[in-house]
Amino acid sequence: MKYPDDFIDKVICGDCLEVMKDIPDNSVDLVLTDPPYNVSTSDIHKGGGKYLKQNFGDWDKDFKPQDFVNETERILSPNGQVYIFCSDGLIGEYCELFNSLFKFFKLLVIWRSNPCPQFRKRTFVQNQQYIVWTRRGNYTFNFLGQNEMHACFQYMFNDEKTIHPNQKDIDVISKLLAISSSENDIILDPFLGSGTTAVACKQLNRHFIGIEINPDYCKIARERLMGVPESLFKEIHD
Repeated sequence: MKYPDDFIDKVICGDCLEVMKDIPDNSVDLVLTDPPYNVSTSDIHKGGGKYLKQNFGDWDKDFKPQDFVNETERILSPNGQVYIFCSDGLIGEYCELFNSLFKFFKLLVIWRSNPCPQFRKRTFVQNQQYIVWTRRGNYTFNFLGQNEMHACFQYMFNDEKTIHPNQKDIDVISKLLAISSSENDIILDPFLGSGTTAVACKQLNRHFIGIEINPDYCKIARERLMGVPESLFKEIHD
């Protein structure tokens, strides 16, 4: 694969740690992604008259953020930013990595107004998600207004849903893109899943690099992108 022709505005099927090796230093304006959370379990719980299992697959077990974050730091531009969705169990690890590599760490919270119900009724309803944010240099920050820029913000699950078990709401992704990037910027999502980041980029006139290891999800992402009209811009960073 050759950069940029085989990377920009492409859905690449492969292991992100291998694919990212071919992305040049300091070439990406924003990394916005949703890696594994390490929350899958083989335990089966009974609730609501059904047997439920929280097991998203082997990809959601034993994920180690360090190699991915180190590679992210290498390819990020001197004025770049990183947003990573994560579980509460990984916040501390990302905090340590961000403070070490970027000297900055900020935790954002998303409050879901229509969360999944708690079938076991033995713990609290999980109605929040976490995003860790870091930045460096003269980073882009489009302040949308006092009421729009709370570190805790609300959304509902979008009606559009694919088979991906952890698909993110496109309104959340679009908001982060609007705040921390400009038209024609290059956005990387190394854990593309069903393609929400790529779709939002195309809608907002951003270039994207999407990497996903699962061929089925790559197919879904490409099909979703085909449904978004082509934008007028074609310029790519030198």
